[in-house]
Amino acid sequence: MNKAIIDIESFIYRSCAATNVLVEKANGIYIQGYKLSNAIDYIEETINDICGVTGCDDVLLAFGSTRNYRKILNPEYKANRKDSAKHPMLGKVVSTVAEKFNSTYIDWLEADDVCRIVYTSNPFDYTVVSIDKDLKSFPCKLYNPNEPDKGVQEITTKEAARNFARQVLGGDKADGYSGLKGYGEVKIEKLLDSMPDYNIDTIKDTFINSGGELLDFINNYNMAKILSRDEYYEGKGLKLYNTYFDFDKGVQVERL
Repeated sequence: MNKAIIDIESFIYRSCAATNVLVEKANGIYIQGYKLSNAIDYIEETINDICGVTGCDDVLLAFGSTRNYRKILNPEYKANRKDSAKHPMLGKVVSTVAEKFNSTYIDWLEADDVCRIVYTSNPFDYTVVSIDKDLKSFPCKLYNPNEPDKGVQEITTKEAARNFARQVLGGDKADGYSGLKGYGEVKIEKLLDSMPDYNIDTIKDTFINSGGELLDFINNYNMAKILSRDEYYEGKGLKLYNTYFDFDKGVQVERL
């Protein structure tokens, strides 16, 4: 049996928009209304399309937790998204989709972490489905519905390592952490081309030798790293770069 592990959250937001309907209260007078079944129909159609392209016959929807360890390590992480108004049906759509479909989440983690943990537990059964470029930072079978012409991509170990190095060196403004000062996309690619390999020591040395600070490197590593099964201690904590995040203590971070 082939399964798709779907980073569902972007599709949840799209399905919320599908619930919007205008309801006529009187002749020519309308109010904004919402139809929950439209969201469920959208998710079902999305799942069917994904299964058709990937050849999967089962799906597992990955949700992110309302608590996020990255925001504890770095309060600026995705802080630029706080002002975005949440759709009024978001909570109802999430709970309904999670109940109706085969779903999972892990406390403190984001959906992309859940995808990798599930995938690295049994890579032969799963295809990862996501529109997020971050999912290209670990080796996997990956399908991006925003790039249907590419079909299911095989992200190799070397390609994944380079993609992860790019995230650490260049940062991610959309997620609220910066890369090397004075380095745009072209200069980052030249740095990557000059590196003999993309292991963590090489990435760290390149970051520091290019003018970056060690603490900034550690922050970027921990923000960009999509967790695997090896870094997740089920129900207990997370192993990060030079850091252990304890689930029980919640906000406490201990240096190793």
